[in-house]
Amino acid sequence: MIPIPSFRDIQVVNLSHNRELQLPRRFLSVEASDRHILVRSSCFSRVLGLFATCEKDRVDGLWGIQTVKQASWILLLSLVIGYGQSEDAAFAARYEAPVVDRALFGDDVMLAAERRSYATNLATYVANMVSSKGASKDVLLSARQILALALHLERRNKQAMVVNFQLRQGVMPKVKVGDYNPRTFSRLLMARAKLLLKGGEGSKKERLLGRYFIDVAAHIDPRNEDAVFECENQRIDFGNLNWGILTAPSSEPGGTPENQDAEN
Repeated sequence: MIPIPSFRDIQVVNLSHNRELQLPRRFLSVEASDRHILVRSSCFSRVLGLFATCEKDRVDGLWGIQTVKQASWILLLSLVIGYGQSEDAAFAARYEAPVVDRALFGDDVMLAAERRSYATNLATYVANMVSSKGASKDVLLSARQILALALHLERRNKQAMVVNFQLRQGVMPKVKVGDYNPRTFSRLLMARAKLLLKGGEGSKKERLLGRYFIDVAAHIDPRNEDAVFECENQRIDFGNLNWGILTAPSSEPGGTPENQDAEN
């Protein structure tokens, strides 16, 4: 970490030499070299192109700043400007929340405790995905689809409702700790999908949920070859997965789950 005088609430992570470091709110960055630390304000430099250079030394394994040249006033002004900016400036597109009138998948497909677990971990994955990848149009579309699946597993799932609300308000979700890392969760979804499909003998809703699980498993971990293979087989056999079944109101086309299947 780099201690910056009077700005203890700012944390720098993953410090390494000669690499630019983005701080949490995205309006500060730091570069470390052998003799200097370069402190820049991304929002301020867009206006005047200014930056500050600080000499550093190595003290007890931490980078300490000895002499600050112009840094304090630039950092202070950056904080003022950055705080005044709306968080949705980081959103490249508007998030369209899914409309879930009532959960599609109930006890006839999966027991409540298991549905709650999957819904919570799906919402956790979405929060971490948006936090790490940024709120681009494609990321927000994936977030909408996966959160819709979570809400159809448990309509009042706390994690899914909170993340969905935050994205709708243009607030970047905090990184959350889930029960599984993405690789393990992808494998778990894939294994559960096979049980739901039952070799094609599962009920209509079981087969529907199984196909969504396979698609999400491939999305979460593209290196999961089994999930990717099954996802591509689904696409060849049935066409692209119809997420409108989950995201659209039941009164709209594509939003009558009882009468439709996952394929277009």
